[in-house]
Amino acid sequence: MGLKNNKFSRKRQAVKWRRSVRQPIETLFSSPRYWKQSILLALDLCFIPVAMWLAVLIRWGGGSYQFHASDFITLILTMVFSSAVFLRLGLYRAVIRFMGQQAILTIIQGVTVSAVIMAIAGFLTRSEIPRSTPLIYWALVLLLIGGSRLIVRSFYHGVLRKSGDKVVIYGAGVSGRQLLNTLHPTKDFHPVAFVDDDPALVGTVINGISVYHSDQLSSLAEEFSVSHVFLAMPSITHLRRREIIDELEELLVCVKTVPVFSDLMSGSAKVGQLQDIELADLLGRDPIPPDPELIEQRIRNKVVMVTGPVVRLVLSCVVR
Repeated sequence: MGLKNNKFSRKRQAVKWRRSVRQPIETLFSSPRYWKQSILLALDLCFIPVAMWLAVLIRWGGGSYQFHASDFITLILTMVFSSAVFLRLGLYRAVIRFMGQQAILTIIQGVTVSAVIMAIAGFLTRSEIPRSTPLIYWALVLLLIGGSRLIVRSFYHGVLRKSGDKVVIYGAGVSGRQLLNTLHPTKDFHPVAFVDDDPALVGTVINGISVYHSDQLSSLAEEFSVSHVFLAMPSITHLRRREIIDELEELLVCVKTVPVFSDLMSGSAKVGQLQDIELADLLGRDPIPPDPELIEQRIRNKVVMVTGPVVRLVLSCVVR
């Protein structure tokens, strides 16, 4: 009994600690954009002297180096002109939690210009820092500026977004990856796994999300307490879609699908526009147009009961 109480107490303390850490960070993320940009700029200006000092330290092999007035002037000029370059390049226009390839290229470009500024400033002020320092400085400041943003991005996607409903994406192909990118900006859903039937994809990792075989879906749903499964296979047949829905019926999860391939090709729908299960998905075949004369004779002004194994699945989505 005492051991259980200790475990419960430790878990409770861990929850309180995570909450105390998350609250100020969530407040920071929700603060006005100009505040976050100002904080990033100030942080980058702190990285510049740190990177310069470390570069000189590395160049001298850990030995002592006496900084002179010309060295401090070089540092000040580097900080002033680098901040202007960073602002001009739009380094602070990119949203860190959605940072992509273009933002990384912008960081590399800004850091390269900053290293060139240091070399020119050192030449003009006749600084005594070693001539190879700007090259080492380039690598260090790139690590500091780029690394800090990647850490914030990883923290946001790995910690702050875990509060949403747990989701498994069925299909790790192009549509599944696009759906994952669409879900990233939202806090409503938290993708925890991909499932797929392709052996070439099983065992791989896509944007930090592991791909499992479809046979493991039931265990994944239990392990992660999954509430939703999103079908991201718009080009599969109605028969295969019905087979998958029959498998999901036993899990009591809400199932949504991406639009069918024809809608995606025509431009009338996008991958991120999730839809509820349609009757065509439940039929396992192409729908047959209704016969108005038969409907008029058989069910007009009558109470009709619909039965079938998929009713519980549909109701689970309605209840949620």
